[in-house]
Amino acid sequence: MALNRPVKLDALLESSRIIIGDETILHGTSIFAVGRVEIGKRCMLAGNIIVLDCNYHPLTPELRHCALSLESEPVVLEDNVWVGINSILLPGASVGKNSVIGAGSVVTRPVPPDCVAAGNPARVIKEL
Repeated sequence: MALNRPVKLDALLESSRIIIGDETILHGTSIFAVGRVEIGKRCMLAGNIIVLDCNYHPLTPELRHCALSLESEPVVLEDNVWVGINSILLPGASVGKNSVIGAGSVVTRPVPPDCVAAGNPARVIKEL
């Protein structure tokens, strides 16, 4: 069950930052940062959430298996965000205050505040 899996926080470089606000709840969440991942206050991340601020491996076929890509784009979740189970937040994704990300969504770009977004790629499906 997803709620029984460990939380994994992986800041790969000395300069990498993972910032998690007060009263935020993580269940079986994996966060990987080369640059910065920031999660606001009172957020809820359900089981099996993956947050990545980089692609980790270059797209160039010759380098893909032997090099780490240090190119990153911050991922930011503002305060009071709820992310549904099995969702993925990719480099450059952001979620505005009070928004909800539906289960199984893939967030690839900014989601505005006060809405529900879902799908692959995630798109706004409802205003709150």
